[in-house]
Amino acid sequence: MRAHKAFFVWVSTLLPPEASPQGIAFAKAELHGDHDAAVTDGWLKNRQGKTLRTKWGLLTKEERAERLLAVQDDSFSLEDNSTGILDDRRDASCYPKRTGSVDMSTVVQHAAPATPPSIARPPPIDRAFSQFAKLHRELTDAAIKAALTAELTAMAMALWSAQRTMTTEILF
Repeated sequence: MRAHKAFFVWVSTLLPPEASPQGIAFAKAELHGDHDAAVTDGWLKNRQGKTLRTKWGLLTKEERAERLLAVQDDSFSLEDNSTGILDDRRDASCYPKRTGSVDMSTVVQHAAPATPPSIARPPPIDRAFSQFAKLHRELTDAAIKAALTAELTAMAMALWSAQRTMTTEILF
């Protein structure tokens, strides 16, 4: 993105309510050539630059043309862009052109068959693994049941023992 020097002259003449002091200082520094093209490009695209570009666009064509002709800028061609701001983001030559459209549609998935295919017997390794998984599950279930049974039995015995000692103390 590039701008004619007249744009920066106009920004440098604005007062702080219309432009920030940093924006005015940037425009003055740009007129002295203190910034490279990448910094200027970034500033024109950021919030302050966008606001000032919008205000520049709201000027009448006559006033903008008068300001552009009053300031000499050999690096900017007014024949290509009479507004004074060259926004190459909208320039189609900066973006690759797409080739022609697809001639044939691509079939992503074929239709499912009317009858489901027969289920093949699993290979022996799958059968062995499924048997191992079944035995592991049964053993785990048995271990959990045994642990719960032992815990509940111990709790029942503790309660029974506590009740028995209570009754013995009451009797004596």
